[in-house]
Amino acid sequence: MGVLRVIPQLDFESLSIACDISPENLEFSLDHLAALHIVDAFENRFQVAPALRTAVERDVRSQLSKDRLQKATKAISESLNIRIEEGSAPFQLIDAAVLASIESGVIASEFVGGFILPSHHAWLSKHHYDNRNWEESIRYGKEAIKGRKRLSISGFVSACRYVCLASARLNRADIFDEAISELENNAKDDWARSNVSYLKGFRLRNKGNLPAAEELFKESYNFSPGNHSALRELAAISLARGNVADAEAFAREALGHSPRNPYLVDVLLSVLMQKHGIGSVHNSEIEGLFEVLERVGESEGRSFYTTRRAEFEYITGDNGKALHFIKMAIEKTPTLFEPQRLYASILLKSGNKSKAFEVIEKMKNIVMYDEKFDRKFNYRSYLVSLSEYYSEVGKFLEAKKLFNDYNVFTSAERERFVKSLETTESYRKKT
Repeated sequence: MGVLRVIPQLDFESLSIACDISPENLEFSLDHLAALHIVDAFENRFQVAPALRTAVERDVRSQLSKDRLQKATKAISESLNIRIEEGSAPFQLIDAAVLASIESGVIASEFVGGFILPSHHAWLSKHHYDNRNWEESIRYGKEAIKGRKRLSISGFVSACRYVCLASARLNRADIFDEAISELENNAKDDWARSNVSYLKGFRLRNKGNLPAAEELFKESYNFSPGNHSALRELAAISLARGNVADAEAFAREALGHSPRNPYLVDVLLSVLMQKHGIGSVHNSEIEGLFEVLERVGESEGRSFYTTRRAEFEYITGDNGKALHFIKMAIEKTPTLFEPQRLYASILLKSGNKSKAFEVIEKMKNIVMYDEKFDRKFNYRSYLVSLSEYYSEVGKFLEAKKLFNDYNVFTSAERERFVKSLETTESYRKKT
């Protein structure tokens, strides 16, 4: 499955060579996978069933190490270059031979080399991006962009998109600027323009400038309402900024396209709980979403369900259960920001201020960690949590100063937060 993630279609001999297993064992495995409708087989060629391709690409169990992938693609390339030229392998595997040669670095035969196209580099750029190999994604994407005259519009947009996304994650402004300039100069339709806005928004989002990023994501969506990535970002940013009505609208629309996406179910659940408050206990939609999230949000060590369950107990008044669930979530995913944020809120509610400050310090380390690409997305939430702590310990001046960064908070948002702090301060003085 790991090999078929990279080379979408291969024959029996190529798979046997790549996987380095006996023909008997390979035949048994393929028969089993075909019976489960995970693999499709036709004319001695095999591929992941189309309905499961996305799931397989996201499954960490089918991700090969760099060395293992290099060894497998080298074996495939050396075999197919010879067999296609001599006619012992079907010509339909020419794409497989090309991709294996590019990925492994094996020089293709003169015959196979004649079929190498920029679109092959674009495919590999996407593959490596999906596997979080940012540097490799950039390398292949840049190769694809060099051949833009031989790419379709969608292929060119895709190549620029993955170079920009990967360079934004690595904070490589030089590479991002070069790729976005190429895309802007050649943006001839609304889909390309939508991607320009989305990618600029994505970079600002990663820098923590959520207000400006939100405007660009809206612009992206207006250019192309089919841009589901923009919808997802709008839902997340609206939730982070406290715009519950907008977050609900964006999350619902996005879920219409991807109803079992754990990230979107998670966002909508949080929105509805904040919207209904203690009434969440008797909300059938929230109950149904929890059932979905328990199925799709806890596999592979993730903690969507336990984190959101902790928020449910926190909002509906059972702080003991909230602590139980949030500790479970943190044990599963100790480096994620959201469980720590909720943990700090739960601790402040229970009056454990010293422990809450320890957790807020962990949140600070997460948002300041240079290797975590999206750390600044959570910077705003970290400042809000810190202001809540300062408010609890009576440091209102320090709390107000946190909202002075206008790249993070708009003037209206700053005024709203400061006014709330002043109201609390005034109440404390009276009591």
